[in-house]
Amino acid sequence: MSLTMYIDELGESSPKRYKNSSYFILTGCVMNDDNKRDLMNNLDHIKFKFWDTTEIILHSKLIGRKEKEFEIFKNNISLFKSFTQNLADFFRHCPMYLLSVAVDQQVAFRNNWDQRTVIIEPIRK
Repeated sequence: MSLTMYIDELGESSPKRYKNSSYFILTGCVMNDDNKRDLMNNLDHIKFKFWDTTEIILHSKLIGRKEKEFEIFKNNISLFKSFTQNLADFFRHCPMYLLSVAVDQQVAFRNNWDQRTVIIEPIRK
């Protein structure tokens, strides 16, 4: 069995900037390579349903702010609910695992952690 992990982060990994970025969150999505094609096809169906294209990148920041491609939801709450329900159904039924760590940057700063430690230390625990 072969696995793939996609990793993304939220926030800055620099404890010195904790006032600008209170938390650093690192999340990995792990899936069996045998399921990857089906998962991507299911996501493409959702993208095509709302944009008539599969070229959309589902970026949480843009979705939450309803910016760029996601402006279509700005004045249409029922469309947004439909979209988020489609995503929820996708995640509820897809065979993958999510791993996540969060670092309180102010605590990291007080403990004299540097940028490398913020990324490495939570993974070791």
